[in-house]
Amino acid sequence: MNRGIYILACFLILFLVRCSKETDEDIPVVITPSSTVLIFPENNSECNEGKVISDTESIVNFRWEASQNTDKYLLNVKLVEDGSVQTITTSSLEADLTLKRGKTYQWHVISKKDGVSITAESPVWSFYNAGIASENNLPLQAELVYPSSGSTVSPCLVVLEWNSGDIDNEVLTYDILLDDSYPPINLIGSTSDNTYSTSIDGRKTYYWQIITVDQSGSKSYSNIFSFSVEPLTGNCSDDSSSNSGNLVKDSEMNDTGFWNYKQLWTESDNDVNHGFVNGEYAFRSAQGVTYSNAIIWQEIQVETDVAYKFDLYLRSNGTSNSWFEVYFGSVPIDGGNADDYTSNGAQIYVKSFGENENCGVNSFEGSIFDIVTDGCPIPSESLFDSSGNLTFPASYLTSEGTIYLGIKAGNYNGNFGSGIFIDDVVLFKN
Repeated sequence: MNRGIYILACFLILFLVRCSKETDEDIPVVITPSSTVLIFPENNSECNEGKVISDTESIVNFRWEASQNTDKYLLNVKLVEDGSVQTITTSSLEADLTLKRGKTYQWHVISKKDGVSITAESPVWSFYNAGIASENNLPLQAELVYPSSGSTVSPCLVVLEWNSGDIDNEVLTYDILLDDSYPPINLIGSTSDNTYSTSIDGRKTYYWQIITVDQSGSKSYSNIFSFSVEPLTGNCSDDSSSNSGNLVKDSEMNDTGFWNYKQLWTESDNDVNHGFVNGEYAFRSAQGVTYSNAIIWQEIQVETDVAYKFDLYLRSNGTSNSWFEVYFGSVPIDGGNADDYTSNGAQIYVKSFGENENCGVNSFEGSIFDIVTDGCPIPSESLFDSSGNLTFPASYLTSEGTIYLGIKAGNYNGNFGSGIFIDDVVLFKN
């Protein structure tokens, strides 16, 4: 009996080893395309070739080298001025496109192989499609220096920097476009220098571009760069890289002992699953109960009739029948018998209850003042303006000259989705 079991076990081991070997050998090798080498129009050049079809348009021939393991090529050509893109798919190594004359373009080619989802992209080249000949040359396209594309900078102030020149040695001026959407269209100023200082908000991504203008009115457009901004943690009039101006302790939600906690609605059908998670505070629903309500808070010393600014970062993948509220109370939160907290009323909220209270239904992320614009109006009695600026009247303060900053969340037969997460809570003199 034992000998039979031993023989059977050996047979099974040999069978599994053989199958495993065959499986490894049968794994297909995915052959992916390689990137192509661009030929023409050359990078950072003025294109004078092509067929002129009108005063405003010409046909430009794009050429590139063959790339390995490639069946098709996708040509992308972008007009830098407005970001519009033309594309064409071909199996050839060249393609013609009709372009506007006297404009700056960027182009690149994507290599594709049939049946394979992985692609390969060439570098991006720039060129100027020549316009009607004149005695005046177009100013050179500005080269953006700082912030570099994809970089991250501190909030409050950024100094934009670029290089440029002109073949005719004319005096140049620069129009600066800066926006939080692509392509940038917001003209923030003009200068004859190669730098420009401007204010920026925390936790945003910006896009910027320089339009170079010579004395004849001719223009060239730079590439478009993007940069991200770190969270704002202090007063911009102070050292923007420090947290010294922020009156909120543990604003970055690292569980350092400054936040107090109280569960609300303490009946048996209410339970919570809240807490600090990886540098954020999470309000999360508990399983098997109707409600999940609680408040976190801290007492803060403030002054009356002094300008302050408040903000916090908020994110969620969406909620149902839930609320998130911010209070500046004059009544202590701890030790009370009440199962709710409403001192001085909610200053701002994110809710998912339908009409006029629906900004929390879908996923959201960012400043609470950006989130509430999508269906949760700031209460008319709130101290806040639309950007989080406020002053505290004497009636809002305790006898010690403090306020209770309360952040409350709950749901009524609903849920917080995967959670409502908060971070970077700031209150500072403006």
